[in-house]
Amino acid sequence: MLGSNFSVAGLEGAVIGVAVLVLLIFRQFSTRSVTNVFNIVAPLALLYFGFQSVNQLDSAGWVILTASLSLGIALGFARGMTFRVWIGPAGQALMRGTSLTFGLWVLTFALKIGMTFVEARFGYASEVANNAVTLLPGAATLAAQALVVWLRAQDLRVGGARIKAS
Repeated sequence: MLGSNFSVAGLEGAVIGVAVLVLLIFRQFSTRSVTNVFNIVAPLALLYFGFQSVNQLDSAGWVILTASLSLGIALGFARGMTFRVWIGPAGQALMRGTSLTFGLWVLTFALKIGMTFVEARFGYASEVANNAVTLLPGAATLAAQALVVWLRAQDLRVGGARIKAS
């Protein structure tokens, strides 16, 4: 049964957000620039749709959102460490996900599904099932991952400059 917070616009935002998230996950396993615009646009799009539902959260929703955000950020940082990051022939930082990245994505989804079952078990599923609880942690996990990869690329550039200067 759909909760009183359900709206067609909310469903549309959730579908768009999940589609963007799935697209980004699959893109992570192709070689691309660390400074790719999608590394910034995707979390911002998820934030945009997620923030539209924040005002509908009750106290249980805020607890679940906080737990989901914490988990998403932690797993984003961990996944960011699993990417292969290198400086390409043209001097730009490149990235590609590894099998460990994929494994951590599987873990991310497994934990989110597990949290959803726990929420349902305690009777909170219909009250907090809105875009904020789904899309904001998605934005946070992608942003944390992109930040770690970007910082690792900066370390490579600085390290490369030191080697060349010697």
